[in-house]
Amino acid sequence: MTVILKYTFENESEELLSKAKDFFMQNGMDTRPDEGFVYAEKEEKYTADEQDSEHYFKIALQDCWTLAEIIGTGFSLSGVIDTSYTAGECMDFRFDCAGGSIAAKASDWYVETSMDSYESYEDFCEGFFDCTREEYEIIKGCEFVYILETGDGDILSCDVPLYKVDI
Repeated sequence: MTVILKYTFENESEELLSKAKDFFMQNGMDTRPDEGFVYAEKEEKYTADEQDSEHYFKIALQDCWTLAEIIGTGFSLSGVIDTSYTAGECMDFRFDCAGGSIAAKASDWYVETSMDSYESYEDFCEGFFDCTREEYEIIKGCEFVYILETGDGDILSCDVPLYKVDI
């Protein structure tokens, strides 16, 4: 099975952006620089016992620590743990590296859809998520909609909130 780790390295320094791009490329990642950002992604193969969020969150965190060792602090690394090709879910994360430490945030696992895919409330309920008409009225104007898998059950949302994670 396959997991795609997608990274966005953010910094204003061209020198640090170049170092981040080199790090990603040396680690076999597909890399695309842009003004103030470097985008990178890598494919990870996993076995059934590695199919948990902590495993891939730790891989992303280790990449962030390695970047901090190479370029110092004062950057953000955000991204997505994307199992949508096999398991169908994603998790967003963000690491802010400053002053020799890293602050981490992550989302709940979620499934995403484009509202353009559905023509009506009935179509949406049949094709993606069975919700109340009131819930549908709240989200129908969103470009993308997410089913967040929270500890309190599945929640329909127009955004993917990040929560502080102790590392």
